[in-house]
Amino acid sequence: MPVIVDKFIDKSILSTLEENDITYYKTASLDYLYKPVNTHPDMQIHFVDDSTAVVAPDVFEYYKNLLPAGIMILKGKKNPGRTYPEDTAYNVAKVGKRIIGRHASLEVVIKEIYTQKGYDFVDVKQGYAKCNLCIVDENSVITEDEGLCNALTKTGIDVLKIQAGAVMLPGFKNGFLGGASGFVSKNKLAFCGNLENHPDSDKIFDFVKSKNVDIIQLSSTKLCDYGSILNF
Repeated sequence: MPVIVDKFIDKSILSTLEENDITYYKTASLDYLYKPVNTHPDMQIHFVDDSTAVVAPDVFEYYKNLLPAGIMILKGKKNPGRTYPEDTAYNVAKVGKRIIGRHASLEVVIKEIYTQKGYDFVDVKQGYAKCNLCIVDENSVITEDEGLCNALTKTGIDVLKIQAGAVMLPGFKNGFLGGASGFVSKNKLAFCGNLENHPDSDKIFDFVKSKNVDIIQLSSTKLCDYGSILNF
C-alpha cells in the first residue's frame, strides 16, 4: 500500500517506512497557503478510492507525473483558498459510506463523485475534518474535536474523544492525531511519533486494538501533525 507524506516529514519517519518496505511519495507545495500546512497531503489531494484521486489544479501536473500510471488523477475545479474555511476544500474524511466535512467548502469534483456514488454527507462546522479525525475503520474514529465527536456519534460512528494539545504542529498551538496518522497497510495504522507519550495512550491503544487494527509508531519523537498519511 503506497502512501503520500508531507515533503518535509521527519527523516526518521521516512527511514521507518523504508525499513517496512512501504513505498512513499512526497507532496508538492502550495506556497500561498500558511506554512507548514502548505505541504500537507490533506490540503491538496483526496483519494476517492485506491485508484482515483482528486487534486488541486496547481499541483495537478505534479501528481500526474509523480504517481503510478494506474492511478486516475482528476483535476479539481478550484484550488484551496488562502484562508479558512476556503483552504479546507480537500480536507474531507471518508468513514465507510459517510463523507465528513464542511459541505459549503468541499471541492466540487469531490462532492460530485461521492454524490454519484450514493455516499451520505455529514456536514460539520469543523472544516479541517480529515486532519481532525484519526480513522480506525469504516465505523470508528478518534478525535480531539468536541463538535466532530457529537456530530459523528449521532450518525452511529464509534468515536473515541481524546485530550487536545499532545500533538505538535509548528506555527500552531497544537496539531491533531488524525493529521499525525494514517494506514500504511490494510490492517496497520501508523503514527508520526511515539504514541506512548500521549496522555490518552492507553485509551488509544485499547480502542484501536478492539477494532482488530495493529499500530506502528514511525519515530521516537513527540507526535507531529504532518497533514495525514494518505494511502492508495
